[in-house]
Amino acid sequence: MPEDKDNQIKFDPGSPIGCGLAVLVFLFAIVSLNMDFFTNMTDWSLKDTPETKYKDTTTFWFMQYLNIPSLIIVIFGTITALVISLPLDRISNVPKILSNIWKTENWSYLGVIDQICDYAAKARKHGTFSLDKEVQTLPEGYMKDWLDLMITERDPKKLKTYMFTEMANMANRHKNGADFFKKGEKYAPSFGMMGTVMGLIVMMNGFELEGKELSETMTDLLGGMGTALITTLYGVLFANFIFGPIAGKLETLSGIEVRHRTVVMEGIMSIHSREHPIIVKERLMTFVPIADKENENKVDEK
Repeated sequence: MPEDKDNQIKFDPGSPIGCGLAVLVFLFAIVSLNMDFFTNMTDWSLKDTPETKYKDTTTFWFMQYLNIPSLIIVIFGTITALVISLPLDRISNVPKILSNIWKTENWSYLGVIDQICDYAAKARKHGTFSLDKEVQTLPEGYMKDWLDLMITERDPKKLKTYMFTEMANMANRHKNGADFFKKGEKYAPSFGMMGTVMGLIVMMNGFELEGKELSETMTDLLGGMGTALITTLYGVLFANFIFGPIAGKLETLSGIEVRHRTVVMEGIMSIHSREHPIIVKERLMTFVPIADKENENKVDEK
């Protein structure tokens, strides 16, 4: 029996690439925490604390929160973990997924429901085949595809199964897109904590008491600890200001689109069953948000 080449297991370079990046990030963290890298922008050493380094500058309030090695550890550490944990093809879709957070579907519940009720009235009087010409004028999309199927499919169970399966697959794709950012929300604070722990280790190992007053020693200790904690701050910021909100926005948009498609699916099933338009509208109005219902009532009052 010949093998199906399309179903063969393929090599995913994401994991080895991610493992290589992990080694580089770890080595960079060790080197940057033990050497005075980016001396003009940041300093992990215990000898030059933020208080002594920037005390005479007007930029101290800002510069004390800027640490380039910490940013690199958090950003590239998080990217490394994502590359290892997800297939490479899903990661390559991230730019396209990101573009969706700036978009919103121009969708009117009341307009679509009125359109469906109009189809229901015609189908009830003349049959579903009478809708064929009108359906062909609709723009390409799931509504047109489902109405085309409704016209040709006599079995209501098969019709609903097809629409529900397509909607479930869409929701699953959306879930996979949001999963990237939900994982990033989890990984970023972990790498922030890793950088902080490594910074504290370096600080404690390099701590010197000989030839220093207690006050000077405590100043060095607290200054170094504050610098080490910046990495944790970056991890928390990336998790709660970038990854978390983006994941939440994508999940919200997915829920809205599923709700829209559910309205269309239920409406098409009603058309297929040749239900009365009044009954169809009453059923579909249960999906409409309260704000849209209030707007309709205001229009009716006028």
